[in-house]
Amino acid sequence: MNERIRAREVRVIGDEGEQIGVMPPFEALKIARDARYDFRLNDSYIQRTAFVLGAGRPDLIHPRWVDRILDHQNADGSWNSCWYGWCRGVFEFRIDNGGDGHATVQAAWALTMLKYRYPQWIDQHYR
Repeated sequence: MNERIRAREVRVIGDEGEQIGVMPPFEALKIARDARYDFRLNDSYIQRTAFVLGAGRPDLIHPRWVDRILDHQNADGSWNSCWYGWCRGVFEFRIDNGGDGHATVQAAWALTMLKYRYPQWIDQHYR
């Protein structure tokens, strides 16, 4: 449906109703695709969230990032460095049954930062 848009420019509205801007349809489609599909589901996904929080910018954290981190926690409380079998390298694929200490520490640190240093972020996005 979106591929049939003939307008020269469209107004883009984000997931939470925020105004992203006015842009050509091909750019709007890229933003919509990136918002729906995020293939960075390895430990760099956790690192991105932890880095942004460490830089003191919780306003840049999207709730779906936190949701995905929480959804991919293992039953033993750890996180894997490779999610769904895909790892950092383009052709690197493996199945892990145990958690990775590096990814686990980063995820736990990021969630702790949200809970204790930025509780207003949780109030704004989850209540």
